[in-house]
This record gives sequence, structure tokens and C-alpha cells, in this order.
Amino acid sequence: LLVRWLSVVGVLHFSSLRPTFPLIQTTMKTTSALFLGLFSLLVASSLAASTAETQALLDFYASTKGDDWINKTNWKQGDPCTGQWFGVVCDGNNQNVLKLDLESNNLRGTIAASFSDLSNLESIAFHNNYISGAFPDAFFSLVNIRTLDLNLNDFAGQIPDKFDAFKRLEYFDIMGNKLTGSVPATIFNNLKNCYIKFSLNQITSIPWDQWTNKDGLVN
Repeated sequence: LLVRWLSVVGVLHFSSLRPTFPLIQTTMKTTSALFLGLFSLLVASSLAASTAETQALLDFYASTKGDDWINKTNWKQGDPCTGQWFGVVCDGNNQNVLKLDLESNNLRGTIAASFSDLSNLESIAFHNNYISGAFPDAFFSLVNIRTLDLNLNDFAGQIPDKFDAFKRLEYFDIMGNKLTGSVPATIFNNLKNCYIKFSLNQITSIPWDQWTNKDGLVN
């Protein structure tokens, strides 16, 4: 009798535990799904341009009348790096905008102030457009810039005395704009090995005595 009683109790006790197994399995599946979702979100966010860079590109699009560009493929849709915005080149991790190549693309208007947030830019190719206004202060925040091609636009006014901000510039083409006045001597302080084009402007004088790479300048 005692053995039968123990057997019954054992069966009842085991039966009372069985419902907990599906609950544990469900909880584990939910936790795993949540973890995978968070991991995917982190990976996706790490493979994207920063919010500041994306907004700077959107401001630039607006200030240069992007809706009228000849080619604006994928602009304003998703991420500029992973979404392959036309003319935008990013690093291998799709996190930093390194190059803007929008030559002959009917850009009109001015450069937005937030363009300075594109601090990882190494190359700008805007030649043969209609960008106007004074030489943008935002450019002087681009400390990594190596190529600055603004040939055949409508930049006007004097060249600012701020070119000591460019530490890595190797190619600077401002030919065929509407610049006036004298070229500041400080433009050569950090550009001694830079190829520079100033011609076809209304510049009155260039401080040749400060220039050590005259073969690299086309007046």
C-alpha cells in the first residue's frame, strides 16, 4: 500500500512540473529573438553614415536645388552610404562620407553651413556647375580634404585669408569663377606642394614670392 501511495505521489508531482518545460522553452525562444533583433539593429546602425553627415548632405541637397539636379538617384532615401546616393562615396565600413563627385550635375545655389559636418571628406568634385556665393566658410572645417575641384562655378568675392586650415590639400582648382581681389599670402603656408589653379577669375594679384611650387600653379 505504501509503495502504491508513493508511486501515485511521484506521478502527481512529476505531472505538476511538466507544464513548466514549454514555458521555459518559450521564454528562451523569446529571449533569443530579442537578442538577435538587438544585434541586427546594432550592426545596421554601425554600417551607416552618422546622423550629422546625413543631415549635412540633405541640407546641401536643398541649398543647391537638388530636385533640379540632372542625376539625384537615391538621394533622400535611406542612408547615403548603404543606400548608394549618387555621387557619394563612403569608406569600407559605410560609416564616413569620403568623396562627393557631382560634376556637371546642374547644382545651383549656395553651400549650406552644415556642410562643415562632413569633416571626413577627402575629395570634392563640383566642377562645371552653378554654385554661387562667397567662398564657403564651411570648407575650412574639412581638415582631411585633399582634392577641392570647384572649376567653372559662380563663386564670387575675395578669397578668404583662412587657407592655413587646409593641412592636406593636394589639388585646388577654383579656375573659371568670379573671384576678385588679391590672393592672400597665407594661402601658401600649408599648400607648398599643392597644385593650384586660379585663372579665369578677376584676381588682381598673386604673392609669387611666397610660392615655392610655381610649376604647380596655373595663373
